[in-house]
Amino acid sequence: MDEIDTAAEAPDSKLMERDAPEPPQARAALVKRWLDDIAQARKHWEPDFKRMRRNMKFAGGKQWPGQKDDDERFKVNLVQRVLKMTVASLYARNPTVIYKRKPKLDFTIWDGKAESLLEAQQTVAMAAELAADPAAIEAAPQETASILAAAQAAQQLLQDVQQGMQRRQMLDRIGKTLVACTHHYLSESQPCFKTQMKQLIRRARTTGVGYVKLGFQREMDLSERQTSELADMAERLAVIGRLHADIQDGESDPDSAEAEELRLAMEAIRSQPERVVREGLVFSFPGSTKIIPSISTEKLMGWVGGEWLAEEIMLTPDRIKETYGVDVGKSYTAYRTVAGSPEGGDVRRCSNGQDGLARVYHVYDKRTGLQLVVCEGYPDFLREPGAPDIFIEQFFPVFAITFNDAEDEGRLFPDSDVENLTHIQKEFNRSKESLRQHRIANRPLYVSPKGAFEEEEVKALTSYQAHQVIELNGLEKGRPATDLLCPVQKIGIDPNLYETESLFADMQRVTGNQEANLGGVSGGTATESSIAEASRQGTLGLDGDDLDDMLTALFRACGTVLLEELNEQTVRTIAGPGAVWPKLTRSEIAEELWLEVKGGSSGRPNIERDAAKFERVAPFIMQVPGISPRWLAERAIRLVDDDTDLDEAIADGVPSITAMNQRTQPNSAAADPNLQGDQGGAPWKAHMRRDQGQPGYTAPQQ
Repeated sequence: MDEIDTAAEAPDSKLMERDAPEPPQARAALVKRWLDDIAQARKHWEPDFKRMRRNMKFAGGKQWPGQKDDDERFKVNLVQRVLKMTVASLYARNPTVIYKRKPKLDFTIWDGKAESLLEAQQTVAMAAELAADPAAIEAAPQETASILAAAQAAQQLLQDVQQGMQRRQMLDRIGKTLVACTHHYLSESQPCFKTQMKQLIRRARTTGVGYVKLGFQREMDLSERQTSELADMAERLAVIGRLHADIQDGESDPDSAEAEELRLAMEAIRSQPERVVREGLVFSFPGSTKIIPSISTEKLMGWVGGEWLAEEIMLTPDRIKETYGVDVGKSYTAYRTVAGSPEGGDVRRCSNGQDGLARVYHVYDKRTGLQLVVCEGYPDFLREPGAPDIFIEQFFPVFAITFNDAEDEGRLFPDSDVENLTHIQKEFNRSKESLRQHRIANRPLYVSPKGAFEEEEVKALTSYQAHQVIELNGLEKGRPATDLLCPVQKIGIDPNLYETESLFADMQRVTGNQEANLGGVSGGTATESSIAEASRQGTLGLDGDDLDDMLTALFRACGTVLLEELNEQTVRTIAGPGAVWPKLTRSEIAEELWLEVKGGSSGRPNIERDAAKFERVAPFIMQVPGISPRWLAERAIRLVDDDTDLDEAIADGVPSITAMNQRTQPNSAAADPNLQGDQGGAPWKAHMRRDQGQPGYTAPQQ
């Protein structure tokens, strides 16, 4: 636990670079070249970024041209419903992180067969018995020599097995320790990792691509955690350092509001001395338009062909001071967010630099292996270029997920679900709005000769109560009212002009969602609906595989970072005193094991289907020699609840509840449970006797 040093609460202002930089010509040229390269790439991808922003606004409900917040045109947001369904199907819970040992031949002598191991054990036992009987050795010296030679070979085999098993056990404990540390940092993430992953899936469905960035937080390091961080005091300390430096350098008056803010912040730190900063994995989720890949990039997932990658971060000058310890002053290009822009979230340059935002870029150059931080309009680096903060196999710490990839050499960013549904959604809204206007136009309407009624009579005819009698001066006795007041013949509503069933058919072909999935009832048969649902599940299964691949790459990188950054003391604090941390190098461990995601573990579980599968195979498994009852019980318990603590549920050496109940029965034939028909004996035997059909698989829950 790190206690606060009150004597060093406020960082030394000398650490804050205040003067306008005058970097060497070569350094300034390098900064300018990078800013030019980023600007060129941004211009190249700008049509895709504009399309992403339009899709965001469309999914949010802006689906009519020139639509305002109080627009009353008809709108049924089917797109949002489809997005909610896909997010719920793909990510219902955090994935199960598991470790895998690399398949290797761990034994130099043993062939891996249980028979040969048993034979070696018997040979060693026989030799031990023979060595204890000198008379037998004298009686058959040749046979004895043969047995002892075989025992020596068997002993070598047993030693080989023991060494291989010890190596496997060591790797298993290291793997369990890695899994425990990874799950710890998943639970430590703020905001919740599950919530952010759901937003990531929604973002990828809306814009076509989503990103998750892996970082490692160190003391007072804010640069890698702009949107997500561990819950500690590093943020507050950075603000205190910036305020203290501003006052010491004369940028703020000691009697100003900033000075009082500094005093209050330091008092708050003194009152909470538990822990200042923590270190560990950090997951951030940049926006779809905030990652700028190099123009050479050919594929987002895996960054095939990518030479460099830039992450855009919009920061205020004060935030730059807190994060990088650099005062950019007015030496930066200022921007402001444009409210109500057609694309949404757009920014424009502004003249007043003090009130604007600065564009900061974190650049990862794979060619040189450097990480650089530059600010648009600032002539120097915000942080000294060097090796990336974390080292992973793919170099770039950003992982992309896409769901609608197509083979198109001229297009990097795929279409999103929103883009595929845009025309269907617009046509649906137009059909419903036209039907609405037709209904409004078909309200009852009457005409009469001009001057046939007085003004009070017109009001009475248009607003009357039930059974009211209206007297008209212009209507002579015996003359029908239709002579003065005639209904207008309207054009009837033809339902075929405004039908939307064909739109749902198009939606099913595009996204796989049928009308029944959206809450309505389609006209298809049960067989057709079942086939359509199976097709939809197949599509979701493919998307789930892509998500698992991305998460596996992410957590595999997490294992690499943890092995590189954490020390044994921190690991034991997180995973417990039984944790094992390797003495080998990172590359040596990477050759032995890695982390990955259990397939489909992030999706919504289908307990009925899994239980039906287990019920089918359980009777056969129980007949296999050597099957552990504990293992079988664990699998059955996990079907009911994945979070059950099996160590508490299962006690070694305790007989089953059925066996204990049978022991308490009187010793008589009438009380024998096996003689009580279907109501007695082992319950699974009674179940096997009943002539019941196996229930079929049920559709996954929505």
